[in-house]
Amino acid sequence: IQIDNGTLRIIARKEWDGRYTSARLESRPDPAINVNGRFEARMKFPTDDGLWPAFWMLPDNNTYGRWPASGEIDIMENIGNRPSTYSSCVHYGNSLSEHYHVERRLHLPHDQLFATEFNTFAMEREIDLIRFMLNDVVFMEVHQDQIHQDTIWPFNSQAFHFVLNMAIGWPDLPNNAVQFPAVMEVDYVRVYDRPLPSIVGARVVRWNRYLCIYKVFRGHEGDQYIWSVPDGARILYGQDSSRIVVDMHGVPVVANHTFDFQTVQISCVVINSVCDIKKVIRVDVDLWPEPVSRALFV
Repeated sequence: IQIDNGTLRIIARKEWDGRYTSARLESRPDPAINVNGRFEARMKFPTDDGLWPAFWMLPDNNTYGRWPASGEIDIMENIGNRPSTYSSCVHYGNSLSEHYHVERRLHLPHDQLFATEFNTFAMEREIDLIRFMLNDVVFMEVHQDQIHQDTIWPFNSQAFHFVLNMAIGWPDLPNNAVQFPAVMEVDYVRVYDRPLPSIVGARVVRWNRYLCIYKVFRGHEGDQYIWSVPDGARILYGQDSSRIVVDMHGVPVVANHTFDFQTVQISCVVINSVCDIKKVIRVDVDLWPEPVSRALFV
């Protein structure tokens, strides 16, 4: 483990005798951290075969019994042979033989790699609800009424602590092409006592779609909103509100040689009504110049 230039570095090594070494960090239980709120980390990590970086949470006291009865929350888990894909998951159940989970994988657009850029992985806990986000964009919600009957939803009243680690050997041992030392780099880990705003809306649309709706999720009464849209797009309604209707028809689209679409950005500056803090939130939108499978569109 190192602190270098303001970031935490978890380093996996192949030792002289062929053994692998790495590190696992756990935060200490802290009664000052609310059960509900937002929990996030900004990081980048290697995505080679055999490496398994993760940012997750375990209960402080196993109130409902041993794993998985008291739950587990996986905010980010990456299998090294999936360099552009990660998963978020909640685990629960009555016993090892009655273990259940709800999981979703997210693939970075244009085959970007988690190893090359920092990304922010976040989870929000509310009563009967857990929400997962990548770079302030919600991509999965798990509700209490989704879980199996006759099991406990263990996430409402228990405090959880963080785990940061880079395991080695899943699904296989690293091959000879993997370069060591391999470094998982963490810019920060943060806890907020309430959820923060994020943008909800279509992420893949046809270039000439007339109406696209975007809204700030989890804004607060009295907040101010300043929206920005791509050149050629028009905000038809809602510039000063938490919800806008956008006409994308005028956006000039030029297909490149690699992809049949181009990526534009919808962003909003949210000014908090209580403390005057500004937060910029964004969502990337892929505009397709030609009709494609309806299954691609959100």
